[in-house]
Amino acid sequence: PSIYTVSNTLIEQTAMGFLKWLIILIFQFYYLFYLTIAQPNFTFQSPCEGNVTEYPPNGTYHTNLNTLLSSLSRNIDSDGFYNATVGQDQDRVSAIGQCRADVELQTCRSCINNATRLILEKCPSKKSAFGIYDICLIRYSNESFIGTMSTDPRFIYYVLGNFSDPQLFINQYLTPVLTSL
Repeated sequence: PSIYTVSNTLIEQTAMGFLKWLIILIFQFYYLFYLTIAQPNFTFQSPCEGNVTEYPPNGTYHTNLNTLLSSLSRNIDSDGFYNATVGQDQDRVSAIGQCRADVELQTCRSCINNATRLILEKCPSKKSAFGIYDICLIRYSNESFIGTMSTDPRFIYYVLGNFSDPQLFINQYLTPVLTSL
């Protein structure tokens, strides 16, 4: 083989390698852009201000909160629900994650993961917080609320959109809930 043939072969291999990496890079940017656009709206958070007790950074409560919130999204069950408590006494944290009944599990877990990240940004160092996306909610507190009826935080939340199949909604979601009540 001549030097010209070897040179062309090296150029072709280099160009093909560059094109492969360029295509991978384009898909990565597309995926990041898609994730940014596809985020649901964070519609409500409370009580991030006022008399909510704060915890010291890097303390036991902070560690327990991060441990618990990091497990929420991966432990959401097929019904779109998970609750747990970590720690003892003043370092005890209880949390709950829940999705609407019509949300697929992977979408639910993604929503809970995003809600967890955002509530920590919006409510830094707070021992209690509550956040709602369009399709999921999370709540954490240093006071136990799991298994007890709570009327706080009080809010009205409604959806203005239309259901594509109202009869399916009634049969599959509304009737079972009303029956169990």
